[in-house]
Amino acid sequence: MTLQASSSKQTKVRRFNPWAHAFWQAAREGWVVTAMSLLLYLAMFLGTFIKMVFDAREQQAAVADLGKYYLFSPLLSYVLPAVLLVVAVVQGAVTFRFLFQKSSANAWLSLGLTRGELFLSRFLAGLAGVWLPILASMAVMLCANLAAYPDTSLLLIRWFQMTAGLAAQAGAFY
Repeated sequence: MTLQASSSKQTKVRRFNPWAHAFWQAAREGWVVTAMSLLLYLAMFLGTFIKMVFDAREQQAAVADLGKYYLFSPLLSYVLPAVLLVVAVVQGAVTFRFLFQKSSANAWLSLGLTRGELFLSRFLAGLAGVWLPILASMAVMLCANLAAYPDTSLLLIRWFQMTAGLAAQAGAFY
């Protein structure tokens, strides 16, 4: 019987983190809703912005008012809360879909996380899926406004206020 020499180089054992696994699994499950909501927000915001830029009357009114810019059309202020509500409800249903299937609910609840930790990880993943499209589409609108109206005063402050308002509203709906 011969003994093999032990190596001084130890292999690093990758530890399983159930909290991170629950977060990323929920994010993977909800990516379709996140991508579709991003496309929907971009279509709504950029569509109204392009209409405003190419419409001569609205463009003259926007240039006449110093410091006036459009992050999105006032008409969208009626439609946007309904869209935010639908996206948030669908994202929540997709994020917590595992609760409606007995086998997957048993598997998830036996992961070694408390119910609170499992809820928090999946809730944060779903909230990120609701917030990221809003932040991305509002960032595109900020760039479009800066390109169209470079001398706009208070644009960043109003952009931040509107983005924070939309994110808070979506978070409350979620």
